[in-house]
Amino acid sequence: MYKKKLCLGLFSEFSIPIEDQIRLFGQVGFEAFFSGWDQNIKSYKKLADDSGMVYQSVHAPFGNAAKMWQSGENAEKATQELLTCVQDCSAAEVPVLVVHPYIGFEETEHPTKEGIENFGRVVDEAQKCGVKVAFENVEGESYLDALMKAFSSCGAVK
Repeated sequence: MYKKKLCLGLFSEFSIPIEDQIRLFGQVGFEAFFSGWDQNIKSYKKLADDSGMVYQSVHAPFGNAAKMWQSGENAEKATQELLTCVQDCSAAEVPVLVVHPYIGFEETEHPTKEGIENFGRVVDEAQKCGVKVAFENVEGESYLDALMKAFSSCGAVK
């Protein structure tokens, strides 16, 4: 009937285990779901496949988003976290990784060359792995703008 799939997010804070949420979502008519990143995405993908649902995307952790715009050890850890998310999406055949470019409504800094380079490593890995990186913005519009300008020609960025 619709050309779009109805999609709902899994949430570990519900009193229902994730695996049961997937089954229930399908039973009540949802055709797809997304989740946060954790060590179980391969099992969620198997449940999706077994129930005829689409595992639409994984949402990357965002607690280190501001660190991506820095250099040094903290930036490297943040970059490695996103690289692992990309690789996990690829291994589980989840096509999209949702990433926040920045977290914090009080922008006191500006996008940096280091940030573009750090995100560039993530984008390069996504391109190699066949995963789309969907930059999602809830705050820090200048950071989203900088990333979209830097990677506008890359098919792995949406």
